[in-house]
Amino acid sequence: MQAEHTLTPDTEERCGVVVWFNAETGWGIVEDGDLRAIVRRDGLDLTRLRRGTTLQTGQRIAFRVRLRGSDFEAHAVADPDRRQSE
Repeated sequence: MQAEHTLTPDTEERCGVVVWFNAETGWGIVEDGDLRAIVRRDGLDLTRLRRGTTLQTGQRIAFRVRLRGSDFEAHAVADPDRRQSE
């Protein structure tokens, strides 16, 4: 069963591209048009995305950004375009 993700007034969902990822440390960079998320220990933890898959440069992912504080959560989307047509 897949976990249900709920948006709240202080979160925003983005769809971006992995431009760099270090599998050894689990940190990298994601870009989404006007947003370039530099991921580090106090930011977006991409290791959560690696359940059953390894992130690749150029891979599109969906991620949620908590707008208050530095708490970020992320989840991978196998086909982000399919999500828009549902």
